[in-house]
Amino acid sequence: MKAASLVLPGFLFFWFTDAASPPVPAESVPAVPDTLHLVLAGDLMVHDEQLKSARQTDGTWRFDPVFTEIAPLLAGKTAWANLETVLWETPAVFHGYPRFRTPVAFAEAVHRAGFSGVWTSNNHSLDWGVKGIRETRRLLAQTSLTQQGVRADTSEAQGFRLFQFGQGLLATAAYTYGINGTIPDSVAWMIPVIDTVSIRKDLAVLQTERPPDVPVFTVVALHWGTEYDSLPSQSQIRIAEHLIRSGVDVVAGHHPHVIQPARWVKRESGDSGLVLFSLGNLISAQRTFPRAIGGLADIQILNHHGRFTMAGFRFWPTWVDSRGPVPWLIRRADLSAISAEPSPNRRKSLILARKHVAGILGDANVR
Repeated sequence: MKAASLVLPGFLFFWFTDAASPPVPAESVPAVPDTLHLVLAGDLMVHDEQLKSARQTDGTWRFDPVFTEIAPLLAGKTAWANLETVLWETPAVFHGYPRFRTPVAFAEAVHRAGFSGVWTSNNHSLDWGVKGIRETRRLLAQTSLTQQGVRADTSEAQGFRLFQFGQGLLATAAYTYGINGTIPDSVAWMIPVIDTVSIRKDLAVLQTERPPDVPVFTVVALHWGTEYDSLPSQSQIRIAEHLIRSGVDVVAGHHPHVIQPARWVKRESGDSGLVLFSLGNLISAQRTFPRAIGGLADIQILNHHGRFTMAGFRFWPTWVDSRGPVPWLIRRADLSAISAEPSPNRRKSLILARKHVAGILGDANVR
């Protein structure tokens, strides 16, 4: 068996061929398509209250417990979320809002929970300047979390990055409306901003450089919208529809800190793309409804004869329990978790969380 490779900007892919083996007859290839799961989540935030709870007496940090309920839902799947903080190495002074600075132990816990990657383009990307961007990139690389968004060096490719996804590839890019303040011209290249012309150029580059005869599933993460608004703006709707009709399969929205509706957008080819306008907060110390509500969008993707198609999505609602035995625990609020909850008060909160999400995304889509 010999290895062959394909080089794309920043990536090296390997596959294997066996010169001694004859091709498999077409009739022996099973017609049943492979099913892949892509899980998309909202904002990963660390406020002062969470830092206080995670701090151990020996000076270390322990964030793993907050992910224990959702970790089984991520097992064996490709999962991405929005990392809305700057990472820093200890010892350091860590902060929550308004200038987030979080120990790398948080990202390590995110990875151990089952997340594959994080997007880093958001309004807090430049909270601690250029050094913060570079530290975040460097520390993420140490955690084995895949990252896409801000750039730390001009030699890094812009636009989309490709990652192995079953027998195909996942292409993803992340853009933000801006930062808290004005992006200095000297570092504008570091932070991809939302601009449909630029995104279409990035899509064109992707189409040119993608390997032939390999299915590619395309996800664009957009940090956009108005905080705490329950609905997207008309401008967001137009941008999302434009991107889907330009070839994007899924638009994943972040920033409002609340869940907003989802929409299927039909293309001229007859298939449809999915827009998740806002996935809400997955973890934060914004403890009030509906900001304490988030979830996991589990998208089922079929690879049939070398072509990716979406079979649908199901949403696992979550609620952050700030006062339970495990502070800031991400609680599952699906029907099975509700029925198993022994505490009447917490069961009531889980029921309210699921009802809220079902009212936005439709009961048929919510677990």
